[in-house]
Amino acid sequence: MVKHSGFIVILLLAGLVLLAAYPSRAQINAGMPVKEDPPIEGIMDFSRCVGLALQQSPYLTSSSLEIDVKRLDASDAKYSYIPTFSLRTQYYINAPPPINGYTFKPYIIQFITDPYNPIEVYFNVRARKYVTQVAVYAHLQIISDYLQRLALGFLQLDSLDQMVEYQNEIAPIAEQNLAFTQRRMAMGGAALSDVDIAEQQLAVVRADKERLAASRATILEGIRNLIGLKPADSPMELNPKNARYQVLNDFNPAAATLEQAKSNSFELKTMEIKKNLQEKNITLTYLKYLPHIVWGVQTADPLTGVEASGLFFTVGLEMPIWDAMKRYDDIYRQKAVLKQNIAESETKQIDLTSRWREAEQRLKDASADLRMAEAQERLAASKERQAEISYKAGSQQLPAYLAGKRAVLDAQKDIVAKKLEYDKAVLGLSALSGDLINRFVSLGSFNEKMD
Repeated sequence: MVKHSGFIVILLLAGLVLLAAYPSRAQINAGMPVKEDPPIEGIMDFSRCVGLALQQSPYLTSSSLEIDVKRLDASDAKYSYIPTFSLRTQYYINAPPPINGYTFKPYIIQFITDPYNPIEVYFNVRARKYVTQVAVYAHLQIISDYLQRLALGFLQLDSLDQMVEYQNEIAPIAEQNLAFTQRRMAMGGAALSDVDIAEQQLAVVRADKERLAASRATILEGIRNLIGLKPADSPMELNPKNARYQVLNDFNPAAATLEQAKSNSFELKTMEIKKNLQEKNITLTYLKYLPHIVWGVQTADPLTGVEASGLFFTVGLEMPIWDAMKRYDDIYRQKAVLKQNIAESETKQIDLTSRWREAEQRLKDASADLRMAEAQERLAASKERQAEISYKAGSQQLPAYLAGKRAVLDAQKDIVAKKLEYDKAVLGLSALSGDLINRFVSLGSFNEKMD
């Protein structure tokens, strides 16, 4: 019977070894080859760019891999429910002489476990899940910041395209003004300095057009980099037209509230997780006062002088008696860290409130600037109509009429610039409130199961 029980124990131990060595699903997924980048086909709007970026952007890869690492740690923690054990052998080199009639075996074979506390293992598994959730929130915050940067690029592209259209209308006006001034000088009605001024005005218009084109190329290259496109990838055609709707959809900044921003803040959620995690750490410090279970299986010790064969079970408790007050001090240390976490959480709430008020003020200022620019454009349009009437009546020359037209186009360009600042302010509120990321990312798929 002893021999059979020993054989069963050996099989059980071998099975545990195989189970511990078998990779978890998270480990298998982590070792899978990376998928190839999806092809870029057709015109890319903001939504398609976001979908592509979430798959391949290097700005999101690092934090995403951090989640995988934390999930592996949580998976490893689950295997701690099976106590770690090892094989230990001892061989007596200078063994005592054998007793008559006693078969002496100068070795011992032991299967021994490390100190084991299942309650401590349970809390450790829970703590690993909390740490994973913190990594998830950090990744989502990076995605939120990333979406804001990408959205800003689209808004700027749309604004630049509108400015280029106005600039294309300004250029013929400057050319027409130069041609008129040159004809007047040929007839003696204008000085050389007048022609020089007209030439400089045309040069400024052309330089401004080149500046707009260079800015557009820079922003487009930045968007390609954000998405994760490589230099060898095919050219990407973007559709930034009506970018405000693409980016903000029907977001109403007047309906967004600070409470909404707080409930969706990943920083505040992270602080709540850290507080819960620290409470678990305090519990773990108290659990260190509980005794640990130790057990093992071994062959008979030949020094006992008892002739026996087979495997013998041992079980017991281990508890440190004196540890230089380390456990006692650790309790107060962990409670102090909890107070730090609570204070940091309050600070984060104050910071979020401050950023929200600043975003609201930027929106008010941008709205006021936009209204002022629209008023200036209406004033310029009225003056342009007066100049046109006077020019057709012959009481004013062509340059005055052209200057009126140029003033209207400059005012319209200014409106585009002020609209961009207003949309950027709205985008800031959309990102702070959580509306931006909620429209493009399914947050529920990221949350860890805590049970």
